[in-house]
Amino acid sequence: MTTVEDEFSRAEAAAQFLLSKIPLRPEIGMILGSGLGSLADELTESVRTPYTTIPKFPRSTAIGEYIFTRATPRRKSLFRFEFSNAWGFER
Repeated sequence: MTTVEDEFSRAEAAAQFLLSKIPLRPEIGMILGSGLGSLADELTESVRTPYTTIPKFPRSTAIGEYIFTRATPRRKSLFRFEFSNAWGFER
C-alpha cells in the first residue's frame, strides 16, 4: 500500500529532477490536455523533457512532455497532455 509519504517522496524526486533541467523557477503552471497540446508546438525558447525521462513520474500510454518556457513575459511550466487513468496512467 502506498502511503502519503511515499507519494510525497516520488513527487519531490520528480520536482528536483525537473528543477535541475531549467535555468529559472516557473511562475505559472499549466496543464495542456489533448485540446491544447498544439499550443506547446508554438513555444520557442523552451526546455522540453519527455515524461518517460522523469524519475518517479507516473507512466502514461499518451506521449507527453514537461515544458519550461520563458518565451513570454512570465516564466511558465507546462505539462503537455494529461496523465490520468484515461490515458493508461500507471503508478
